[in-house]
Amino acid sequence: MVPLTPAASVVLLREHAGRVETLLTRRHAAMSFGGLWVFAGGKVEDSDRVAAAQVAVEPPAMRRHHAPDVWLDPMDVRPFFTAAARELAEETGLGLAGGPESLVHFAHWVTPPGLPRRFDTHFFLGIVAAGSTVGVACSEVEEYCWVEPHAAVEASRREELAAAPVTAFTLFEIA
Repeated sequence: MVPLTPAASVVLLREHAGRVETLLTRRHAAMSFGGLWVFAGGKVEDSDRVAAAQVAVEPPAMRRHHAPDVWLDPMDVRPFFTAAARELAEETGLGLAGGPESLVHFAHWVTPPGLPRRFDTHFFLGIVAAGSTVGVACSEVEEYCWVEPHAAVEASRREELAAAPVTAFTLFEIA
């Protein structure tokens, strides 16, 4: 059985010309979800656990993936916040308005069994820091785009935007 990798993603939002947009990144072909459009994110690193002790996050109640009645300890939750903020900065060069403390827990997804790599991913909503300029900041991201969620849903339905399934579903939810 393939072990689950703890991970975090940021559904980054901004207001642009009176409309709400979200940031999508297209992963390099050699990466997990290669060639697909996804939200910035990645696995929780040991450094995220260390940094989590310094973050004043009052974590929401979050459940364990395999036991819906078992809640995560707050110290087990904080690394997901720090990982989300770190991955966003590494992959896009962007910061969050308010730092990791401003993230809002949005969803929890677990990659289905039978795949070569599996992730236990928490998704967070975040607002881009004012004055931030996006750029491809690492080798994991091939390109990026700001897009209105409903436009991305329609493009995905027309097969013009190759989104990972969880990305397409999340776009639909926020549209």
